[in-house]
Amino acid sequence: MLLTIKSSNSSLNAGNHNAVFLGIEPSTTSKGEALKWKFKTDGGQEVFYFSDNRPTTRNKAGRWLVALSGKQLAENVQINAADYVGKRYLLIVTPTENASTTLTTFTAI
Repeated sequence: MLLTIKSSNSSLNAGNHNAVFLGIEPSTTSKGEALKWKFKTDGGQEVFYFSDNRPTTRNKAGRWLVALSGKQLAENVQINAADYVGKRYLLIVTPTENASTTLTTFTAI
């Protein structure tokens, strides 16, 4: 059985990156329950970022659902993330204070 070791580093350099949306899955972090957003860059790197577990009009999960769908950020808007798997997005990645990077937002290409 041939196995390939992949990098566990999920961060990208700061800047703009073209990627395909792979999906969202429930996850648990040191801060509790979260949503894990997965993308694959045009360079072939799979990356993931975490958001709040329950989307609202005032948190990252809500803002990212709007970025994913292009719908309005408003109460009771429903978005099925599976409808957007395979679609292309421009990821906006910015530096953080701890010398890492974070996904600030993204937009459909």
